[in-house]
Amino acid sequence: MTTILLRELASGDIDWMVSAGQQIKIVAGEVFLQAREKIKHFYLVLEGELTAIQLDSDQTEQAVYHFGAGDVIDAFFLLDKRSMLYSVKAQTEALLFAIPLKLLEEKLRQDILFGGRFYRAIAMMLSQKQWQMTAQASQEILQLKSAMLQSHQTTTKGILLVFSCLNDSDMCWMISKGSLRQVASGKTHLREGQPLDAIEIVLQGQLSLMVDMEQHHLLSVVFGATKTSPQQTIAQIMPGELLGVTAFLDMTPNIYTLQAQQDTLLLSLPLTVLAPKLQQDAGFAARFYQALANLSAEQLFQILCRVGCSGAKNYQPGNSLCEASSYEEEMDVRTLQQISVARARFNWMLQQLGIGV
Repeated sequence: MTTILLRELASGDIDWMVSAGQQIKIVAGEVFLQAREKIKHFYLVLEGELTAIQLDSDQTEQAVYHFGAGDVIDAFFLLDKRSMLYSVKAQTEALLFAIPLKLLEEKLRQDILFGGRFYRAIAMMLSQKQWQMTAQASQEILQLKSAMLQSHQTTTKGILLVFSCLNDSDMCWMISKGSLRQVASGKTHLREGQPLDAIEIVLQGQLSLMVDMEQHHLLSVVFGATKTSPQQTIAQIMPGELLGVTAFLDMTPNIYTLQAQQDTLLLSLPLTVLAPKLQQDAGFAARFYQALANLSAEQLFQILCRVGCSGAKNYQPGNSLCEASSYEEEMDVRTLQQISVARARFNWMLQQLGIGV
């Protein structure tokens, strides 16, 4: 994780962060942050090891997430989630760097170039964490993630986070440079190990994202030296979602297979066209990478919630709906407004492409 941050940020970015923040020393065994505590800082781990913990039914601490040098503690501020999902405990003596969120958010609004680099780095870090929890997960965790993503179909919150970041000119450019691709029901669209050549938006239909239950070297998979083994579906990809985000951010071959469950229509944006745009248009780059960071944060947030590290309880009929009570998947007014804007932009894109809404 350390190399991602140092590689993506400019020296001026780091100089600003150093001037805006401060170092915090944590002793081994100290609980640094408590579950449901309000977050007011962006925390970066400089040294040491920390663990996200929760208490099981016997009040025994259970580690569900680990932080090391270069990790960001609770990057879910990107989603306007200001309460901790979990408690954070130092396993060794640790050194953190803290920047007030208000200062960071102001910097992101005022400095577009910094925003593009920062959001890209965060998106890459979150994407890497997400796949560390799934690609090497046990069958039990894969089943948890599968159940999570199946329930996620009922909400547009994660699906349309991307479109709340982009503006109208971004949408027009993507429509003008993209091309429509049809994937017939039952057809494999992308295989494990296959290089990525485009970022794609699902316009209609549904695809399953699957991972191999047995670990193989990608070269043996691509060149047919490995026999087909059972695959576990870990996601249902719905209209409005992006394909290829993880491979694009990491610039690595895919570690999953995509198969259409229905006749599916995609808007394909070639990397040969997208990459120069990101280099030449700082505003677009900042908005695009913010969208990818939001998407990666939401996916990681949902994984942690289903694994058991949830900072909110599920709503049940008869529960209080007062402001003092919060529930998992609950959306505030600001989030609902963002989703409304995002849905309108997605529907507008469909109309411009001549697709019925």
